[in-house]
Parts: sequence; C-alpha cells; structure tokens
Amino acid sequence: MEVRLITATGAALRPLEDLARLLGSGTGFVWLDIGEWDDAAEHVLTDTFRLNPMAIRDCSQRNQVPKVHVYADHVFVVLHAPQAGKAGHVHYIELDQFIGTNYLVTVHGPVNPAVDPTATRVEVDTVLHRLDNGRMHPATPAGPVVRGGVGADRPAADVHRDADQGRLAAGTTSDRRTSR
Repeated sequence: MEVRLITATGAALRPLEDLARLLGSGTGFVWLDIGEWDDAAEHVLTDTFRLNPMAIRDCSQRNQVPKVHVYADHVFVVLHAPQAGKAGHVHYIELDQFIGTNYLVTVHGPVNPAVDPTATRVEVDTVLHRLDNGRMHPATPAGPVVRGGVGADRPAADVHRDADQGRLAAGTTSDRRTSR
C-alpha cells in the first residue's frame, strides 16, 4: 500500500502509519493505492476509512460489471479496462475507487494470473507520472490543474467541461435544425 499526500506543491509518499493523521489534518488530498488485496487492506478500509462493508467486499473479489454507488460520505466506483490476452481472449483489468472529499483510495482488483501485473497499474502510473513531472497540480479549489496542451494552466474540470460542451455543441448543431 502506498500513501501519498497531494498538495499544491506536488505529491509526496508518506508512511502508512501517518494515514489517519493525514486524513484528519486537512492539509491536502490523500491518495491510498492498494496494489493487491489482503487482510491489511481490508483493515485500513474498515477501521481507518470506515467505508461501506459491501463496497469493501467488492474490492476483494472480481466484479462482473462496472458500477457506481453513492454513499453519504463517499462514492464507490468499479471500472474495467480491456486487456488483450492470448488467442483473442479479452481480460478485464479492474480498478476500484473510493472517492471522498479529501481522499482517493484505488484498489487494483483481483487479476487473472495470465495477465501481466503491470497492466493493472497503467492508469495509476500515468497519473503519478504527471504529478511527479509537475504536469498536474491540485492548485485550485476547482481541482487539479493540467499543464501543457489544450487548456494549459486551467483547472482540469474546466478543460473537461469545455471539451464536453464542444462535443455536445458539435453533436447537437444538426439536431437543432428544423425543416420548413
């Protein structure tokens, strides 16, 4: 398990023993990444985060479908990414996420032994790379700031919202036409 404290100055690895204190400190955003499910992971999610027991159980087993559950103090999301296997078989790489106001917990779901373990870390490693290289900073109340490219130095939420509106506008232009 890896604990990171994310602040306006970047992300720093912290000892697991600091987790409860970091969650209560309000000094940044806490990211706990659980690479493999074990009893220690269950203990942290149950006793430190006090997350929904059914959602915790879902982390310990493969989920057939993606899902989103909204609870009073957190959201639980199960995502799948396809991974090509041998002879045309497609494996689903599962990433479970608990999202709270000041934390993110990522749990790499159970994986078929035929899958390369590095495939389970693609998304997480991409975000870590951006944090470590200064390309993403949680510098505003609106969320992380994306550096470089379209929407440079703007809150990520604005970049994504503008992109969604652009797609929406492009997709609805012809729908607004009426025949006369």
